[in-house]
Amino acid sequence: MVELDVRETRDGEPVLFHGSAGRGLWMDCGVPHFVEEMSAAELASVRYRGSTEGIATLADALALCASLGLGVMLDIKAGALSDRYLGRIVELLREHGCGSSTVTIAHEAEIRAALGDEVILPVSKEDGERIRGGEAASLAGQFWFGWAAELSDPMVAALQRNGAFAIVSINTFLSGARAAVAGPAGRAAAAGGGGGGVPDRFGIRRAFRGGVSAKRYVDRT
Repeated sequence: MVELDVRETRDGEPVLFHGSAGRGLWMDCGVPHFVEEMSAAELASVRYRGSTEGIATLADALALCASLGLGVMLDIKAGALSDRYLGRIVELLREHGCGSSTVTIAHEAEIRAALGDEVILPVSKEDGERIRGGEAASLAGQFWFGWAAELSDPMVAALQRNGAFAIVSINTFLSGARAAVAGPAGRAAAAGGGGGGVPDRFGIRRAFRGGVSAKRYVDRT
């Protein structure tokens, strides 16, 4: 699975840009503007410092992911979130047939409303708190995503009971608690143990049973 950091251009086109300084282009590209201040056509001529590499569009990235059979995690960065922009993301997901193998880790209400029928949504922060407090919530087809140190054994069980599964973020370049898988809960979830109770709409449980980790899930349906 590939994570794509998506930002909105001035004219509502989704492009890929993480950035050393967030949405600003200066440090990475030597351009004194933010991504949202430039049109897609203007960004097409921008190059990263010391290279000939340009800023990729979401259209190009999804086409490549589809050709390689890769799942996609969309990290849609906060911004204007215009109707045109969100509609364009939906259009591209459908065009490249990526919807059934795409998740988003974005929690904004606008994103959830626009993409809810296209991608797998994360458990909302509100529902996450309810689950931690012992309450019930309808989480079928959703997933919990976060640091392994934040995922306890009881939380894994609670997510499963309520229909969700877990994807654990394990970044080995980080130090401290975030770099470690916290106990058997984190190890089980990373190996697919958080998948119980989820409808197999996206073929996720089949992939888990085949030994594919949640973090590297590739849609095989």
